Amino acid sequence: MIFMYLDDELVLGRSRGKTEGALRLTWHLASDLGFLINTKKSHPVPLQVPTFLGASLDLRRGLARPSEDRLLNLRQCLSLFLPTVVARPKPGSGFEAHITQGCIFRPPRPSVLITTNASGYGWGATLHPQQVAGVWGPEHQSSHINVLEMLAVANALKHFQSDVRGQAVLVRCDNATVLAYINHQGGTRSGHLCALTWDLTLWCIHHGIALSAVHIPGEENVTADALSRGWIATTEWSLLPQVAQSIFRLIDRPHVDLFASRMNNQLPIYCTRGPDPNAWQTDALSVRWDSLLAYAFPPISLVSRVLTKIEQEDCGILLIALFWPRQPWFPWLVRLLVHRPVILPRRADLLYQPSSGISHQAPGDLHLTCWVLSRDPSAQQAFRDELQQLQPSPAEPQPERCTIADYAFSLNGVDGNPFIPPILHWPANEGPIRAHEVRGVSTSWACFKGVPLGDIVKAACWKNPNTFFECYLKDVLQADGKAGREVLKAGSRASQKH
Repeated sequence: MIFMYLDDELVLGRSRGKTEGALRLTWHLASDLGFLINTKKSHPVPLQVPTFLGASLDLRRGLARPSEDRLLNLRQCLSLFLPTVVARPKPGSGFEAHITQGCIFRPPRPSVLITTNASGYGWGATLHPQQVAGVWGPEHQSSHINVLEMLAVANALKHFQSDVRGQAVLVRCDNATVLAYINHQGGTRSGHLCALTWDLTLWCIHHGIALSAVHIPGEENVTADALSRGWIATTEWSLLPQVAQSIFRLIDRPHVDLFASRMNNQLPIYCTRGPDPNAWQTDALSVRWDSLLAYAFPPISLVSRVLTKIEQEDCGILLIALFWPRQPWFPWLVRLLVHRPVILPRRADLLYQPSSGISHQAPGDLHLTCWVLSRDPSAQQAFRDELQQLQPSPAEPQPERCTIADYAFSLNGVDGNPFIPPILHWPANEGPIRAHEVRGVSTSWACFKGVPLGDIVKAACWKNPNTFFECYLKDVLQADGKAGREVLKAGSRASQKH
């Protein structure tokens, strides 16, 4: 492989021998064609840290740094503008460390995606499935929109700090100027914007974040835009009433809706966050739940507090929460189960904002589930005993709106309890299984047989479990033809042999 820039060439090879052969061929060809080769600047012996176009290329680590000559020229240039003590720093100083730390050849593939937006009113951001929004203070009311957009990015990263630390983060924004400043780590058109970019870059370096940005068309940036304008309250997502009533018919009708408002209460008796003359109580977490059978759809940030409350009081809770095994509260949630979870339907209008009528952009990606929880140990044990007796049946009809499923609790860090069996089945999307969905079927069966989630994700070359969950939602039991039944039969025969 040859990299050329005007009359400079860099020859690369996969081994020393191949590089030497390619170099000889290139040298002889250039000479035969009449080119004069500068032997003083050339390096006929292969190097793993060559210097090319003023950069020292560390091929072993994939880093490019300024060469020693380039550093010397930079110091001489700085000495024209800065005091000698700054322009000629001691070795190992902060200046040297920043200049020589290098730039990687290939930026890492993003592992976290954040979408941001700003308006004159406030800012908003999403890190699926989380959302955050804020309102500008008086000090920012007259700021340029470019400054507000950059502040929105900074605020989003700092809010999601625990999720982005040590990650490669890709920011999606509809402001081209902010994209350029982030990707170039500064700019020359606006001193204020450049200073904000430097502050953000240093913050990212301190937290081990590789930051990059990409453009998203304004018409596609719906959720972040609505958040920035105050059209969406991040704590006011409401479940479609028909779905809530379907859950109540499947399980039981609760006494009270614990996290509601006068616009989205699913039951006549409800609790609110603020004063409401029609509410039963204010602040559900501050009242007693003893003897209650309650419905709860709290913000994600309150799930841990809800679980703590359940463990402290004798109550039954129908909790609407994400199927999110990576959350620290997930094993805790599973331990409190007293009924098979209910998978909520994947429909576009599943979640909406009652005040504005805005629907969630991708409710199906949240994998919302109704978890029936109690601290009663006898009820928990009865549920586990019931799971041991269940077996998948290809002919078993599935509910059209909500689906009862048996999850692989043992795959998700629940104390290795041997009495909690793996998934029996996970019916989901309607329609036949297509040819390219075979991997989803096979991994579903692997999970059914108790293969650890990490092994499944690794074997399928998926970066994280989210891909598995999306591919996993295949209706194996109701597949057209014999495919689904044969998969189950084959697995059963294999299990009997072993």
